[in-house]
Amino acid sequence: MSLRWKFLVSFMYFEALILISLLLPNPSRDRVHPSIKKGPRIPDFAHDVHNSLTFIALIPFIDSVMKVYKLSITQRTNSPTPTATNLETEQLAKLFRAQRNLFISGFTIFLWIIIKMVSWKYISSEETEIVEDNRFKLG
Repeated sequence: MSLRWKFLVSFMYFEALILISLLLPNPSRDRVHPSIKKGPRIPDFAHDVHNSLTFIALIPFIDSVMKVYKLSITQRTNSPTPTATNLETEQLAKLFRAQRNLFISGFTIFLWIIIKMVSWKYISSEETEIVEDNRFKLG
């Protein structure tokens, strides 16, 4: 595995840990420490970082799709001969690696989208909770 794919696999494991941590119940920020406030620029910065990392993750995905397509076409065009078993084995190994990389990059993008949706739900539920608390305090 090349360094690029090792980085992508470690990023996928990191995403899985983030997703699991987002699914765990956690106390409200106001109950733990009322002085913690979110700055106005943090959501914009987080949105920009998410979009740029999604774009970066799309590059290996497109590369692996092209490689799988190229290897599957060469496999169909070559007729197997009894003396070319080593060549066929090498092509199948390359196809396996390309399909593995396609799976890794696709699952990384999928987890990244799920994390975005879960965090958006979490933030919107916190905002509605804050609005309801303010409404009860005023009313």
